[in-house]
Amino acid sequence: MRTILEQTTQDLRYALRVIAKSPGLMALAAISLALGIGANTAIHSLLDAILLRAMPVQHPEALAVVQYHTREFPAVARGFSGKQFPGCQARDGEREHPVSGV
Repeated sequence: MRTILEQTTQDLRYALRVIAKSPGLMALAAISLALGIGANTAIHSLLDAILLRAMPVQHPEALAVVQYHTREFPAVARGFSGKQFPGCQARDGEREHPVSGV
């Protein structure tokens, strides 16, 4: 009965023989793996920057998303800026306009 080291060595030799017979397939596999890892890293970095990092505000738990719906398209939520919402008033002397910079 063979040891684990002997079996691993035999498996590695076999893998090298197969790679030597078809180097194009090995290159294709390596490129596919590299592209997959790169895409995964890019998506994770994007989601981390957008969704997971804390927002650069003093009280992020007090933030709210304000949206509205129209009669023509009730399923579509639309956002708006502070300039479109004149009824928005500053509270507790925080700012001149609480949604400025949006």
